[in-house]
Amino acid sequence: MKQKGSAAERELVAMFWGTGTWSSLRIAGSGRMNFPSPDVLAGNGSQIFAIEVKSTKHKSQYIDAEQIQQLKDFAEKFGATPLVAVKFSTKWHFCSPDDMKKTTSGKHVLHKEKHAHIVKQFEEILE
Repeated sequence: MKQKGSAAERELVAMFWGTGTWSSLRIAGSGRMNFPSPDVLAGNGSQIFAIEVKSTKHKSQYIDAEQIQQLKDFAEKFGATPLVAVKFSTKWHFCSPDDMKKTTSGKHVLHKEKHAHIVKQFEEILE
């Protein structure tokens, strides 16, 4: 499970570098540190993204509220825009953590079909 997430993080880093105008890096050990940290940081000189990355073969991805709050806290202190990136099998979906739906248990959820109106594709987040 952890390998799948790491592979998705490395793929996303390569996608940013592949644009020719964005730089990015993977934060090793994110989620296991004593301090909030995103999985990936990306920037182009005028914009910075702090990104929580998930990968799933299911139709929905759930994220703990605490993890979302830590992403938002880090982004605010770092001067970055927080983003959630979910790779559903082969297709990437990006959204603001504030736009994600909340379950009755407090988790944040992104559904690859039901929440299509709140997601952006990779090219759209670069604009």
